[in-house]
This record gives sequence, structure tokens and C-alpha cells, in this order.
Amino acid sequence: MSFDIIPYEPDNTDQTATRQRTTPMIRAHRSHPYIRSAAVSRTPSQASGSVIMSPDDIDSVQGGSESNLKKKCIVPKLNMGDYSVEERFALEWIHEKIVMDMFSTTGWLPNVSREDKRNIHAYVVELVAQTNQKHGCNIAVTDCVAAYVTDPLIHCRTRYIDAANSSVDDYGLEPVGKNLSTGAHRQYMIDRRAAIYNSRNPFEYFLHGQEPLGDRIRLVLYGNKSVEKAHIEQWYADPKSPLFNEAFRRTITTTPINALSWTTVAMRYVIDRRAIGAPRFSTREYAHIQQQTIKEMQRAYDSRLHGEAFRALLLGIHLRGSQVLMKKLGLLSPGRFIYLPESEEEMTMPRNSVNITQPPSMSELLHSDGLKQSLLQEGLFADASSMPPFADASSMPPFADASSMPPFTDASSRPFFPEADFNLDFDSNYFAQGTSDNQAYRVQF
Repeated sequence: MSFDIIPYEPDNTDQTATRQRTTPMIRAHRSHPYIRSAAVSRTPSQASGSVIMSPDDIDSVQGGSESNLKKKCIVPKLNMGDYSVEERFALEWIHEKIVMDMFSTTGWLPNVSREDKRNIHAYVVELVAQTNQKHGCNIAVTDCVAAYVTDPLIHCRTRYIDAANSSVDDYGLEPVGKNLSTGAHRQYMIDRRAAIYNSRNPFEYFLHGQEPLGDRIRLVLYGNKSVEKAHIEQWYADPKSPLFNEAFRRTITTTPINALSWTTVAMRYVIDRRAIGAPRFSTREYAHIQQQTIKEMQRAYDSRLHGEAFRALLLGIHLRGSQVLMKKLGLLSPGRFIYLPESEEEMTMPRNSVNITQPPSMSELLHSDGLKQSLLQEGLFADASSMPPFADASSMPPFADASSMPPFTDASSRPFFPEADFNLDFDSNYFAQGTSDNQAYRVQF
């Protein structure tokens, strides 16, 4: 897929002024045969004193360089009153869409170099084009719209931190019951951080979990309960999550690796902030960590040793999160029509504790009193004395031979069958089937 990039130099004030006055025209993409710009340009309100940051300044909020922080590009807040009801609905949808993309596919969008910024702008143009097509709108990509579209990325990363911070105490970073000096206290936290970051000691690694397995402990890759708790809190319990939108929720059936990596990198940041005072959740410091984590998770996903367990973990996190989400929405939790055993222990049990009821064999059925009583009640025999002994199952039908079959009673004494020859046979469900004068009879025993 190719894009026609709109050059944008934030240091070029003349160009910035021009872009604020006009809407650039972009040629139609071959996948979307329509023009990206609108015929009617929207004018942002100048009355509002509120400002939001442009897409070029996302990283400043998340902890960009000091030079970026000093030269924030201020863009007037988008005036929703300039848009129709349908367009406002479309703009709200695009907020959810960009976060859902970040959750499932795009990950951390780098925003450091000028090339990064041009890529983000091209991505925004593409999102607005999709929105126009989906909702039948004609929204133009102005600076205000671009800033509005990317605004959720700022707040979403902040909520990552809040969710992870609720579980940071689980890692034992603070010395307990020790009267340490300030320097010793700080050194303890630094050493503890180094220990839980050492993946060579997987049972201590901050992303992995453990579960009992008989008299041993089994390692659960990326299954740390504190990480899962933060992940569910962020994506399944927060009403601002795009998963509260049913249309987006239907697009995933398990936990995307990309989504879990966001939680892991947020957890790493709150650990760093607690232990060493890391100042900001910045692209420069943490984007490459997330990208490397995704690669390592994918390696585990494809591994013969770990793949099946890791895939089960991702599915389990999603199902447990969905339970929380359904309760938040006031809906019934997804039930199970047929219970599916969840562990190897549930698949076996001691032989002497099993009471398996098997259906009776044909031989047992033929020699049972119940069969004889049924035959008498249905009028197949005049009385028990006229009923011959039945053959065993190896000589079906139930009479040893034709000579052992007695004459049936006549119709006057037993009206169930007319006076005629009668053939009797059994099917697999223990029904006796009879035919007489081209009429069929069927009796269950």
C-alpha cells in the first residue's frame, strides 16, 4: 500500500500558517476511490481558550525530549458545533478506531523523527478517509481534526500507567520490616528491580507466572497475575475502552499479542518510576522495549515447547476479561452450554470410582422376564407355557429356528394381531417389529 505524503515541517511557520488556512488535496488511494479532502472546509472555533496538542507533540505528553517540550505546537480545540450530528458521531467513532488499532495492530507509533511525524499524518488521513466512507461524511483533515484524532493516544497511555500502578506493589520493590538508611533503601529497590528484570531467572521474571503441578511448580510464560489484572482493568473494565463497542469487540476472539505487550511495557514503566524515578512514559525510552517484547512473545507463540500453553493463556485472559466486561455492561456473562474440562486432572479418575452403566446385551434382554411379560401383554403368546426358550444372541432372530416358533393365538382371543403368519425381529434399540397381512407392528421392551 502506498501513500502520497503531505510534507510538514513544524519549524516552517509560513508553511504551518498556510496549512491552517487551507485544506490540502490528496489524490484518491486505489483502495479507496474517493478524495480525502472535503468540499466544505470546517473552521475551528477561535473563541475557545482550550487547546490540545497537535499530532507532532504526542510524545511530549508521554515524555519526549526537553526540546520538544519547550516548543509545543498549540492547536485550537476542535469546535464540535461546526459539525452535523452524523459527523460528530463519525468523529467519536474514529476515536475508538485509533485506540482499537493501537490495541490490536499498530502498537506504539514512533513520533520522534520528521519521517515518523509524516507517517502519523498519513495514518490520520487514512483513518479519516475510512470514517468518511463508513459514515457517508465529508470531513476534511485540518490541523484541528488531526489533533483531535490522535488525542486518545495520549489519554490511553496515561490509563495504561494508572492500571499498571495498581499492581506495582505486588513486586516487592519496597523493603518490608527493615530499618534502612535512605541510601540503603534506594539500593534495595534498584537491586530488586534488577532481579525481576533478569529473564535468565524465569521464576523471578516480572512478566512470568507460576502454577502448582503436583509436588513441583510450573512456569507460566507471560502469565504473571499482576500483569493480567492490569490488562483486564485497562481493556475490559474501563468504559473508555473500545471493547465496550460491540462492533470492535467482535473483531477479536483472543488476546492480541500487541495488546498484552502494551500492558507489559506499562508495568515496566511503573516499576522503573518506583525504583529509579523514571520521569516519563516516553517513546524514546519504551517504544523499542514494546517492539522487542512483541517479537519475543511471537517467538513463544510459535514455539513447539511453549506455543500451546501460551495460546491457551492468551485465550484465557480474553475470556476472563470478557466476564468482567459483560458484568460492566449489565449483560449476562457468557455461559457454557456444555462444560469443557480445563485441566488434565479433570480428564482422568480412579477406575474403581467409576460407575459405568452399560445397556443389557441382546442375550440378557431375550432371557429377561420383562421381555416375556411384554410379549404376553401384547398378545404374541396365549400364556407363558406356550412360550419357548429363546436362543442366545449369536443365533438371531430370537427363536433358534422356525420349528421352535409356536403358532400365535387367533384374532378372536388376542385382537392385537390378525390370524396370520407373524414374523418377529429386534432392532438395535430393543424394539420388537412385527408384520402381519402387510401391517407393521412395533413394541418396545
